[in-house]
Amino acid sequence: MPTWLDFCTKRPGPSWKQGYGGIITSRPLAIIEGEVKHITLGPMSAALGVLDGPKQVSWPFTIPKVGRPLQHYPLESVCWHAGLMGDADLDTELVGNIGLVGEEHEGVDGDTPTDSQFHWTTEISKEVRRL
Repeated sequence: MPTWLDFCTKRPGPSWKQGYGGIITSRPLAIIEGEVKHITLGPMSAALGVLDGPKQVSWPFTIPKVGRPLQHYPLESVCWHAGLMGDADLDTELVGNIGLVGEEHEGVDGDTPTDSQFHWTTEISKEVRRL
């Protein structure tokens, strides 16, 4: 059964932006080692445009400055937040995508995370560790 966190707003991303060509389609929750935090480098609308667009990048969570986080894929999905095969960092991208849960925080370089972002990041971390 796919794992969607109850406190997140479910906002699915494109189904083709997960897995590795039928070779790796999902992961057991037990191999998730933690999360990696990214910043959207722009507003939510731009981040969601990237998620929905043709660029080969995806992530399970987007955390807005205010409001509940969005979950785009179940935790079992292997998203592409650490790059794809063929990238310069071939030796790390697969491990990062399989072992870590990607979180995109709305903002730009230099922004301080909001209280809401701190709260929801902590809640996601607690839930990932509980699984």
